[in-house]
Amino acid sequence: MLRIALIFILLHLITRPVLSQFSFERIFDVKVMKNDKVLSRAWEGGLNYPIFSNADIDGNGISDIIAFDKSGQRLIGFLNENLLFTPLNFNEDFIYGYDHKWMLFNDYNCDGHQDIFAGEANGITVFKNNGDFSFSDGIKIQAETELGIENIFVSSTDVPGIADVDGDGDIDILTFESSGSFIEFYENSSMDNSHSCGLSFTKKSNCWGQIKESDLNNTILFNQDCNASLNKTLGGVHAGSTITILDHNKDGRSDILLSDLTSNDLVLLTNSSAQEDKIISMDMNFPIYDKPISLNTFPYASLVDVNQNGKKDLLVSSNSESGDNTTILWYENKEGGDGKDKFYFQHDRFLVGDMLDFGFASYPIFIDENQDGLMDLLVGNHNNIKDGSKSSSFCLLRNVGTLNQPAFEVIDEDYLHFSTTDEHYLYPAIGDIDNDGDDDLLIGLENGKVLYYHNQAEQNQPYDFILASGNFEGIDVGKYAAPTLFDVNEDGAIDLLLGNESGSLTYFENQSTIGYDFTVKQSNWGNISTQEIDRGYFYGFSTPFLFEHDSSIHLLVGGASGKIQFYYDIKKEDPSGFELDHANFCTKDGGYSKPVMYDLNNDGFLELVNGSLSGGLAYYQGIAPNYRSSLNVQKTIDYQIHGEVILVQNPEVQSIKIIDFRGRTLQYSTGPSIIAPKSRGTYIMLIQLGDEFIPRAFIK
Repeated sequence: MLRIALIFILLHLITRPVLSQFSFERIFDVKVMKNDKVLSRAWEGGLNYPIFSNADIDGNGISDIIAFDKSGQRLIGFLNENLLFTPLNFNEDFIYGYDHKWMLFNDYNCDGHQDIFAGEANGITVFKNNGDFSFSDGIKIQAETELGIENIFVSSTDVPGIADVDGDGDIDILTFESSGSFIEFYENSSMDNSHSCGLSFTKKSNCWGQIKESDLNNTILFNQDCNASLNKTLGGVHAGSTITILDHNKDGRSDILLSDLTSNDLVLLTNSSAQEDKIISMDMNFPIYDKPISLNTFPYASLVDVNQNGKKDLLVSSNSESGDNTTILWYENKEGGDGKDKFYFQHDRFLVGDMLDFGFASYPIFIDENQDGLMDLLVGNHNNIKDGSKSSSFCLLRNVGTLNQPAFEVIDEDYLHFSTTDEHYLYPAIGDIDNDGDDDLLIGLENGKVLYYHNQAEQNQPYDFILASGNFEGIDVGKYAAPTLFDVNEDGAIDLLLGNESGSLTYFENQSTIGYDFTVKQSNWGNISTQEIDRGYFYGFSTPFLFEHDSSIHLLVGGASGKIQFYYDIKKEDPSGFELDHANFCTKDGGYSKPVMYDLNNDGFLELVNGSLSGGLAYYQGIAPNYRSSLNVQKTIDYQIHGEVILVQNPEVQSIKIIDFRGRTLQYSTGPSIIAPKSRGTYIMLIQLGDEFIPRAFIK
């Protein structure tokens, strides 16, 4: 079962079949430079508001890091010592069948496999790990309370504390009650009742720690009377709080880190060493012995082992979509001589500092900014929030590679200087609008209108844009205009297609061949919609991209769900209703997909670059379409490991590839033997026998 699961996870990284003409391999080694430094994680897609946990994803006995990014409900794994990136693509019902507010991994049934605790509508759902990193259907947690059996309440803005609070070997829960003033303690009584771990909960306290949080901020009041129910000022408005459980002084008692929606810091609350849970001290400037944590807004502390030294570190990110969206603080746990936890600041851009990360959402297009014949990237965004300041901007990545090997360098992170304006959504489109032989720029805005920037550069010179219209052609598509330019009807005049918040497309046909006249429009073009109301996507946020291949015009449409719709050869279709050929053209990795395609390495196969809500980019290299069809996952083939050499037990083996969890080829050899990787981890061998490729997963 483990082998099948590993092969499935790895094969989606090797290739992805879409239609007979298009296949892709997600790759990560296209070079990107920024400030004279290579971004080692450039194409991993960014992170906005991640919550981190530890779990062994690949079954090799090493505790990996998992990030759940609330932006697009995106799950990502970072494997082994080197934190190798891999997207975790569970089935759609798991991702879409629930409205996950947060996710934490913890082992509730003591089987050694980390299960998922997820925040749903005012409660907690648990998904059992089946042992191969697949998960059973969700179970809503309930508890015995003074009112009977009830769901354990968790506000939609909160993250509860989930850990063994009382030290009896099973998982308990601390969560704020509905007014947000007192912490409720739900004791797991499974060990007491059945001598085995489970999900049997009883509310044991209405005010754990004998504390009350202020109604206005994260000020803590001590020595509250837990027996006096009238002390609970119920019915107030709960802004939001998070709880991280730890034992920082190693006295066997549960302490907590507390954050509040109105604050930028974390408060350390230390429990009494006595048997009774009673908070006796607090650090409002935690950690007071190092750089105190400060992050706009509503920081949450994930307690995880980052560097696999057996010590739990702190990763701090915002738990609010109005908080900083490119900042992740890493505080390493450097225990003192007394064995107590001591957390010291290491980095303020953990992981994301090595990624292309443009903040909240990314909207890439291909351009040739310096007219050298190599396609560059221009990336817009929704916003970037830093220290509470929100701005939108364009980033220019110049292609500094060759015709056959692209490589990019970040040239300008505020191209056209929009960061000082009031615009908080910038969506670019490129094309020769005025038919003067050079590229012009359209910019879709949040208000549904479009800006027109005329290129006044001389022929074959770098772009030189000047604002020509602040309300181009009087166009208004409602909200979140998403333009793309293409000669749809092949009359020699470039046409305009716009997506919008509702998820439909509006087509503006250019009536002029010597300039532009976009006065004729067709709403609801192709009867396309990226709404998925049954999945909770009431707004579609459609992002169209038209391209020509083999003399046919094809249409990709991204949207809020993160899927990419594919419409094949639309010239043969009735524009009143296009046939959807593929509902998920490329592997989903987060929400708000924004695809563009171009043959970047001149091999005849189109590459695909996709933006997402997490603010980064994913790079998919085009490959021969018949490659995946030659894979035979049913066929078995034996092998032996002799020291550092792997010997396949078949003399007819033509070649062997060893591939890691990122889809990268680490080793290649002809014949039946190959050198094994040096690092520990889970790998896949792709063994060629004639026209077939047989995958075998192995753990080193």
